[in-house]
Amino acid sequence: MQKFLKLKELARNSVGEGNEIFVSQLNSLMALYKQAAQEVDSLEGQILSLIEEINPKSLTSTFKIINFCMDKINTTMN
Repeated sequence: MQKFLKLKELARNSVGEGNEIFVSQLNSLMALYKQAAQEVDSLEGQILSLIEEINPKSLTSTFKIINFCMDKINTTMN
């Protein structure tokens, strides 16, 4: 029982220390993630526009399927 009380006291005194650094790092990582996601979305839009512009016969049906799937994925993620 004495060990448990000592561990409980150590846990109580250690939890929460250094949270400012952790929160700052987490916020930085989230900002980087959002920036990367925006860049991916932008590049995806540019690629899809170029494919539509070129309109290759071999990719027409594939493009429609990919576009449909991407719309479904975006709908479920939002």
